[in-house]
Amino acid sequence: MAFSMPKESSLLWISMRKEARYGQPLRGILGLIVAALCLCAFIVLVAAYVQKTRSLRKISHRVEAATFDDKLPPWSLRIFQTKSIEPAKRPKPCYTGRRSDVAIYMRHLRDLIVRPTLKALDPEIPYSQNAECLVMETIAHESGVGTYLGQYPDGPGRGIAQIEEPTFSWLKDLTSTRYQSIGTKLFQLFGEPEHDQLSARMDLSVAFCRFRYFIVKEPIPDTLEGRASYWARYYLTTNDSQKIKNYIDDARRYL
Repeated sequence: MAFSMPKESSLLWISMRKEARYGQPLRGILGLIVAALCLCAFIVLVAAYVQKTRSLRKISHRVEAATFDDKLPPWSLRIFQTKSIEPAKRPKPCYTGRRSDVAIYMRHLRDLIVRPTLKALDPEIPYSQNAECLVMETIAHESGVGTYLGQYPDGPGRGIAQIEEPTFSWLKDLTSTRYQSIGTKLFQLFGEPEHDQLSARMDLSVAFCRFRYFIVKEPIPDTLEGRASYWARYYLTTNDSQKIKNYIDDARRYL
């Protein structure tokens, strides 16, 4: 079997023979060492560059993974820690009806806003269970339990009861003529109310919603279907059967 000398050894041997011929036996060895060191330095620089590039990519992906938490204020930023450098995909929303579509939790709205406001209006506007149900159902249908604070998409209604400015002004005028005691009560609770405050003050919306029904002489029905027709005649001022059905559907959906 023929002996095969490595290429580098061959070059070194040829270089040493040539330099030995000219009396310089170490120049080839030193040159080869210098070339090897330069090659190693080049490899180290390339490896460092590649590592730095990978680190920058990881940092970039982590920054892209930063998202706003739906349950926190928009200025509160939360960084998600993920094992993968790929940004996490958000799951599609799963709508379950009563909870995901409601802006305000129904029981909190009833217990903390609607019921206390209605009882604060008593005895000028007597409190009753039917009146509370009527106001809650009106809010459920008109604004989706507070989903819209203005009439969607850009209508004139304002607040969780979607009261328009002409209706608000008419009711306010009544407090200085026929219903002065109610006007005094409203002033005690809200000061001098204005229409543009309805979107910011849910209790004010509840009070004027209840006042609108109070001036109707017909008693409030004690069934959902009866209150739906009552709402259509006196709050919406129409008797559209489809809108009555929508009122009933929204009440059952949200409440």
